[in-house]
Amino acid sequence: MQRPLARHNSAIFGAFAKVSKAGRVVGNVGRCGPSASLVESFRERGKTMKRITNHLVGFLKDESGTETLEWGLVCGLIVVGAITAIALIGPKVTDMWNDVNNEIPAAKP
Repeated sequence: MQRPLARHNSAIFGAFAKVSKAGRVVGNVGRCGPSASLVESFRERGKTMKRITNHLVGFLKDESGTETLEWGLVCGLIVVGAITAIALIGPKVTDMWNDVNNEIPAAKP
Protein backbone atom coordinates (compact mmCIF):
# COMPACT_ATOMS: atom_id res chain seq x y z
CA MET A 1 0.00 0.00 0.00
CA GLN A 2 1.25 3.46 -0.84
CA ARG A 3 1.79 6.17 1.66
CA PRO A 4 -0.60 9.10 1.11
CA LEU A 5 0.83 12.60 0.79
CA ALA A 6 -1.16 15.74 1.42
CA ARG A 7 0.00 17.59 -1.69
CA HIS A 8 2.37 17.05 -4.58
CA ASN A 9 5.50 19.14 -4.15
CA SER A 10 7.22 19.49 -7.54
CA ALA A 11 10.32 20.98 -5.92
CA ILE A 12 10.89 17.73 -4.03
CA PHE A 13 9.66 15.15 -6.51
CA GLY A 14 10.32 16.96 -9.78
CA ALA A 15 9.31 15.42 -13.10
CA PHE A 16 9.79 11.86 -11.84
CA ALA A 17 6.70 11.76 -9.65
CA LYS A 18 3.28 10.72 -10.90
CA VAL A 19 0.39 12.18 -9.00
CA SER A 20 -3.06 10.61 -8.88
CA LYS A 21 -6.28 12.66 -9.03
CA ALA A 22 -6.53 12.38 -5.25
CA GLY A 23 -3.19 14.15 -4.90
CA ARG A 24 -1.19 11.10 -3.92
CA VAL A 25 2.19 10.24 -5.35
CA VAL A 26 1.96 7.11 -7.49
CA GLY A 27 4.95 4.87 -8.13
CA ASN A 28 8.16 4.42 -6.22
CA VAL A 29 8.74 8.06 -5.33
CA GLY A 30 7.74 8.90 -1.78
CA ARG A 31 7.13 5.29 -0.75
CA CYS A 32 8.40 3.62 2.36
CA GLY A 33 10.32 0.40 1.91
CA PRO A 34 12.76 -0.94 -0.64
CA SER A 35 13.07 0.57 -4.07
CA ALA A 36 11.52 -1.11 -7.08
CA SER A 37 14.90 -2.08 -8.51
CA LEU A 38 15.80 -3.93 -5.31
CA VAL A 39 12.46 -5.74 -5.24
CA GLU A 40 12.82 -6.61 -8.92
CA SER A 41 16.34 -7.90 -8.26
CA PHE A 42 15.01 -10.26 -5.59
CA ARG A 43 12.25 -11.42 -7.94
CA GLU A 44 14.83 -12.19 -10.66
CA ARG A 45 16.96 -14.12 -8.16
CA GLY A 46 13.90 -16.09 -7.12
CA LYS A 47 13.11 -16.92 -10.75
CA THR A 48 16.71 -17.97 -11.35
CA MET A 49 16.70 -20.23 -8.29
CA LYS A 50 13.39 -21.74 -9.41
CA ARG A 51 14.85 -22.50 -12.86
CA ILE A 52 17.96 -24.08 -11.32
CA THR A 53 15.81 -26.16 -8.98
CA ASN A 54 13.60 -27.32 -11.85
CA HIS A 55 16.63 -28.36 -13.93
CA LEU A 56 18.17 -30.21 -10.98
CA VAL A 57 14.93 -32.07 -10.19
CA GLY A 58 14.52 -32.96 -13.87
CA PHE A 59 18.09 -34.23 -14.00
CA LEU A 60 17.58 -36.41 -10.92
CA LYS A 61 14.30 -37.85 -12.27
CA ASP A 62 15.73 -38.58 -15.73
CA GLU A 63 16.59 -42.26 -16.10
CA SER A 64 17.66 -42.24 -19.75
CA GLY A 65 21.39 -42.52 -18.97
CA THR A 66 21.23 -45.36 -16.46
CA GLU A 67 21.95 -48.08 -19.05
CA THR A 68 25.02 -46.19 -20.25
CA LEU A 69 26.19 -45.88 -16.66
CA GLU A 70 25.76 -49.60 -16.09
CA TRP A 71 27.79 -50.46 -19.20
CA GLY A 72 30.49 -48.04 -18.09
CA LEU A 73 30.71 -49.81 -14.74
CA VAL A 74 30.96 -53.21 -16.47
CA CYS A 75 33.78 -51.94 -18.72
CA GLY A 76 35.56 -50.52 -15.68
CA LEU A 77 35.40 -53.89 -13.92
CA ILE A 78 36.80 -55.62 -17.02
CA VAL A 79 39.72 -53.17 -17.11
CA VAL A 80 40.42 -53.70 -13.40
CA GLY A 81 40.38 -57.48 -13.97
CA ALA A 82 42.77 -57.19 -16.94
CA ILE A 83 45.22 -55.04 -14.98
CA THR A 84 45.14 -57.51 -12.08
CA ALA A 85 45.74 -60.46 -14.41
CA ILE A 86 48.67 -58.74 -16.12
CA ALA A 87 50.18 -57.81 -12.76
CA LEU A 88 49.95 -61.44 -11.55
CA ILE A 89 51.10 -63.11 -14.77
CA GLY A 90 53.65 -60.48 -15.85
CA PRO A 91 56.62 -61.64 -13.71
CA LYS A 92 56.14 -65.28 -14.82
CA VAL A 93 56.13 -64.28 -18.50
CA THR A 94 59.23 -62.14 -18.01
CA ASP A 95 61.06 -65.05 -16.33
CA MET A 96 60.07 -67.36 -19.20
CA TRP A 97 61.49 -65.00 -21.84
CA ASN A 98 64.67 -64.49 -19.83
CA ASP A 99 65.14 -68.30 -19.72
CA VAL A 100 64.64 -68.55 -23.49
CA ASN A 101 67.16 -65.75 -24.02
CA ASN A 102 69.74 -67.48 -21.83
CA GLU A 103 69.34 -70.82 -23.72
CA ILE A 104 70.14 -69.27 -27.11
CA PRO A 105 73.89 -69.15 -27.69
CA ALA A 106 75.46 -65.79 -28.34
CA ALA A 107 76.23 -65.05 -31.98
CA LYS A 108 79.91 -65.18 -32.94
CA PRO A 109 81.24 -62.48 -35.22
